[in-house]
Amino acid sequence: MVRNTLSETANPPMRAPAKKYTDFKTNTYIVGFSASLYMVLLITPMITTKLVDQLDLSASAVGTLLFVEIGAFSFATIPAYYWLRRVNLTRATLAFGSIAVVGNVLSGLVSSYELLMACRVVAALAAGSITVIILTMARKTRNPSRSYAVSLASQLGMAAIFLAAYPVLFEDRPVSAIYYALAFLALVCLPLAWLIDPDAYRREAAAEKAEQSPVAVRTSKVLDSTGVMGLATVLLFYISLSGVWAFMAEIGTASDVSMTSISLGLSVATVTGIVAALAATALGEHRYSNLLVLASYVGLTGSMALLFGTISAVQFIIAAALFKFTYTFIFPYIVAAVARRDSRGYLTGTINLVAAGGFSLGPLLGGLLISWTGNYVLLLTVSITLMLTSMLLAYKVQTIPYSRGLD
Repeated sequence: MVRNTLSETANPPMRAPAKKYTDFKTNTYIVGFSASLYMVLLITPMITTKLVDQLDLSASAVGTLLFVEIGAFSFATIPAYYWLRRVNLTRATLAFGSIAVVGNVLSGLVSSYELLMACRVVAALAAGSITVIILTMARKTRNPSRSYAVSLASQLGMAAIFLAAYPVLFEDRPVSAIYYALAFLALVCLPLAWLIDPDAYRREAAAEKAEQSPVAVRTSKVLDSTGVMGLATVLLFYISLSGVWAFMAEIGTASDVSMTSISLGLSVATVTGIVAALAATALGEHRYSNLLVLASYVGLTGSMALLFGTISAVQFIIAAALFKFTYTFIFPYIVAAVARRDSRGYLTGTINLVAAGGFSLGPLLGGLLISWTGNYVLLLTVSITLMLTSMLLAYKVQTIPYSRGLD
């Protein structure tokens, strides 16, 4: 009895360093692939300009291309419901990563609009599939909020590096140079596939199958309903923020804010977004996380309120900076709140689909509201209402008790 007790008490401290090292490897995987695969979504303005100039495409043609590409990126979540818990994740990453490399290279080689769209769909499906692995693996770390924040920080950091290098490396080169750069980044990250546990979800699926008790089934239903509430939180969050962000420059222009001030405001916002992601990474989950999230929601709605009426340049800059900081800070905690209640990995992967859907719906809804009213008052009012609803749902999801589940 004494020997068993000593063995049981000794094991946890011995497992802790191993778990910490595993989290480090998982986060390294997350950093690398997040920085390389999300780039195309973060640098669309540069790609759009080059496509219009070089391929002589109309704005609607470019818009359709980007819509299809983003749609494919998010659609990748659906087949992941089938393969995520059945495949070797290292091999899956290598396969999808290789497809993304080939898709980006071919995108730089083709000159036909139809072929370009096909290549972008292939590359986006592959990138979206790895994104599902990123999101679901992050939930298995000891501090999911920190892992999601690491993902966001790496995305914004790489985008900032790319934008800084753009005038020197890409401004005078064809759009193919950008696609080749994206292919190179994905290629460099392929070795990171060996850092994650390849059988994490296959073991989890086997363990769940072995313990199908009535209590477990009832608990699973409760967790699933809470997870759906979390997905609604993400959807409303993204519809609200993307609707305002898409027309942020136009809102400033309507108040006669100069383009210089608008550009400065958006640049400052990018920096504050990076700072917010780093802050969320450093803080991770702690006992004041819920209060910080609520305070950030209030700050985010306050930044929207600053855009009402005739605004000054200083007011615009403050609103843009506060807007970007707060929504970047909030997102990792929302995703972590869903992940903690996701025992199977499906809901966490679905965030990729829901976020992209909300990101697409926001500008569409915003454009309709602006066309209907001729001003930005109704857009801001609806966006603030949706954001406050998201805040209430986020608070509810964060405060419902949860079980850590299988690791």
